Amino acid sequence: MVGLHALAEHERGLVFRFGKVVRVVGPGTVFVCPLLETLVPVDTQPQTLFIPEQDVPTRDKALLQVEAEVEYRVADPAKTVALVEDYPSAMRLFCAITFRSVMMELDRDSILKDTEKAELRFRELLTTTLSHWGIEVSSVRIHA
Repeated sequence: MVGLHALAEHERGLVFRFGKVVRVVGPGTVFVCPLLETLVPVDTQPQTLFIPEQDVPTRDKALLQVEAEVEYRVADPAKTVALVEDYPSAMRLFCAITFRSVMMELDRDSILKDTEKAELRFRELLTTTLSHWGIEVSSVRIHA
């Protein structure tokens, strides 16, 4: 029932009144009316998502062991929380599926010789969808 909240420098808070976002606040001390409003903190620091090593079939039907890293940050907290219920889980699932589909588009030799092409395609696909979620992808690395 406390109305005062402290948000760190890297956090933003979404204030919901009766289930609707009324404002984005932070960082610092924030007052929220205890009976009418709730505060949902969102971390806006850059984060790294690891896609563990897996056997992925390539276009030429060869199996290749690859892993990836995606660096991202929440750019628009209101969009992220309003559009995606559990954005960290949704990010993990979406990145894993997109990673697998990109690897299946390319043949084994092109992945091993020119990883940058696969990284560029992977980042392209992530950026187009995740920008609608309010998430900004800063870098993508693939390790074959």
